[in-house]
Amino acid sequence: MEIFIKDLEMRAIIGLLPQEREFPQRVIFNAIFTCKDLPMQVDYAKAAKMVENIVKKEQFDTVEAALIKLERKLKSSFPLIKKLQLTLTKPDILANAKVGARLIRDYS
Repeated sequence: MEIFIKDLEMRAIIGLLPQEREFPQRVIFNAIFTCKDLPMQVDYAKAAKMVENIVKKEQFDTVEAALIKLERKLKSSFPLIKKLQLTLTKPDILANAKVGARLIRDYS
C-alpha cells in the first residue's frame, strides 16, 4: 500500500544565495511511502507536521540537505516504511520552471 502527502506548502528559508536567506520562500513537499497493507504504517498527519516543523526550523542551505534530514527522521519515526520517495520543490525561484530535488530510498 502507498500512503502519500501531496503539495504540503510552507514558507521557509532554504538556499545558498543571500537573497534566498533573507526572507522565507514558498516550498512544496511531496512524499510517497510504501508499507504493508494494514494496519496503517505511517500517520500522515504526524508526518506532515514533522516535515513542516523541520523545514521551517532548520533553515537548510540546500533542498538536498533538507531531504536527507527528512528521510532520516521519517524512517526513524515510522520504521515499517519499506520504500519512500520525497520531493521538495521551490516553485518561485525561476520564472519559467519549478526546481527542486527528489530522494528515493528502498529499504526492502
